[in-house]
Amino acid sequence: MSLVTVVCPTDCENYLAPVDFSLCDPDVDFGEIERIYVTARGAGLTDWTDAAEWAARLDNDTEDDNTKIRTLFVRGDQPPAESNEVEISLCRIVYSEKDFTLNLDIDETSVINNDFMRYIECNDLYTIWYQAGKYLYGGTDGIDVNIGLNNNIPRGCNELNLITGTVKWQAKHSPEKIINPL
Repeated sequence: MSLVTVVCPTDCENYLAPVDFSLCDPDVDFGEIERIYVTARGAGLTDWTDAAEWAARLDNDTEDDNTKIRTLFVRGDQPPAESNEVEISLCRIVYSEKDFTLNLDIDETSVINNDFMRYIECNDLYTIWYQAGKYLYGGTDGIDVNIGLNNNIPRGCNELNLITGTVKWQAKHSPEKIINPL
């Protein structure tokens, strides 16, 4: 079970969250980011663990309902987030909010997907969740992000045209994750 909200201590006491390791049966996960779920900014879910709610919201065709969630099939990765380390008084160290980036390639470059990319170029904010391996990331409210997409048409007769891009956001903590209910 994932912590919905991380509450940092405001005094000088520490808190150590539990950990989970197994010498004989380690819980590991392989793979890349496979799917990104996109909806209008602020159109989060009531319960992101509820497969029925996802089923009711996932829709790649409906045009007049901003509560629908689009499913993008991607090949993607999430490098470690970046933050600034700042030394403050008394030689203490604090960290800025983290800059998160997902790098993605969409290899299905149909006219419809190209038009989706072109609408993304309007620079609106979106809410997303993303799937990597057996996990879904983003929490019930999702993650409010900026998305940048572009055509990538390489040289070579056997090279694949792609829609490539990034998804970016800032936050103090990494996103919540659960076993994917979909």
